[in-house]
Amino acid sequence: MQTITVAHGYNTDIGVTVRDSEVNWDETELPAVSVFEGKVMPEPNADNLTFCTRLMPVMIRVAFKRKDDTALDAKYARHCIQDILKAVGTDKTFDKLAMTTNPGEHGIEYADAQNLEITGASVEIIIGYHSQKFNLEA
Repeated sequence: MQTITVAHGYNTDIGVTVRDSEVNWDETELPAVSVFEGKVMPEPNADNLTFCTRLMPVMIRVAFKRKDDTALDAKYARHCIQDILKAVGTDKTFDKLAMTTNPGEHGIEYADAQNLEITGASVEIIIGYHSQKFNLEA
């Protein structure tokens, strides 16, 4: 995520500030990216008693300063989504740590259903990896 900058050919500079599971950003840090791990689900694998394939959803959330123009905020949010998907697509195996990476849901984030104030964007990816069934460190 940290390579997402205009200098690296992306539309935005959201990669300047990237943190694990951050929810409380100071406005001076924006735009910023938070990466959240979802619930990992092992795929059934009766043939192998030692290893299994796991599917881990990862939500990548971008927070940014509003421009007080909904159309510009929406355009910026779409550029953030595009940049994240482009960045993930450059190395779908995360330097051979993952077997597969697939896109999940993505969209513009709003303050709430009543107030459609744009607050950011989010992208979900599903990472498939192989590990020992009962030892996540191996």
